[in-house]
Amino acid sequence: MLLHFKLEWATFSREFPRRPTQTLDKYINDTAAAVLAEVSATDLQARLKPGGFADWSLEGLELATKVAYPAPPVLERGKKPSPTYREAVFEAAKPAAVLAGLRLGDMLNRSLVPSTPSGPPDGGIERDLVC
Repeated sequence: MLLHFKLEWATFSREFPRRPTQTLDKYINDTAAAVLAEVSATDLQARLKPGGFADWSLEGLELATKVAYPAPPVLERGKKPSPTYREAVFEAAKPAAVLAGLRLGDMLNRSLVPSTPSGPPDGGIERDLVC
């Protein structure tokens, strides 16, 4: 799994390179804005499933099985994955990363905002990216 993470981080950092003069905060904000320009957080809100940790896990496993580790295997031990494979995995990871951020924000909002009969003031979803 660590090897897979390193591989995809290499793909990610090529697509969103950090400029030498860019602070880490600026890099993170710029990268998040670029991903959010491609992936609609609004479209993903219906998939939040608040507190559905088991569902989230199964969803991630299904995506990994379908895209990253399909049958028959497309990866060969000791060989680099093809550019097509890398692109497919990276494109699948973008909405998954946005959805994970939305779920974390929703979970924090629900945990930290005092409950009212109708729930958190904004329905539990943070609409602005704040880093």
